[in-house]
Amino acid sequence: MAMDTPRQILYHVSLNRYNMIMGADRSAILMTGMFSMILIVLIQTWWSIALGVLVWIVSVGILKRVGKVDPLMLQVAARHFLYKDYYPGQSGLDRKSVGTPVKWAGGKN
Repeated sequence: MAMDTPRQILYHVSLNRYNMIMGADRSAILMTGMFSMILIVLIQTWWSIALGVLVWIVSVGILKRVGKVDPLMLQVAARHFLYKDYYPGQSGLDRKSVGTPVKWAGGKN
């Protein structure tokens, strides 16, 4: 029995959906909301309420734009910041060290 079309496998959409709230990364939205609430609750003045609401609105707008460009951008940036600028060459785990050559150690030839 020959098949004219390639086989298609259906999968649920939620298996391929990014973890987002309000169109932005879930953890970033929750952290900025928590920061804004801490700012409002701890200082308890009118200007801190206005500043907390302003921080929340601006940060949600920025995070939404970031989420539209790349939903995984914050995870990629976090991994990028963990990388070092330079990784020296290393030998394998079973390699025996032969020591530093005398020429390199500043000794006599």
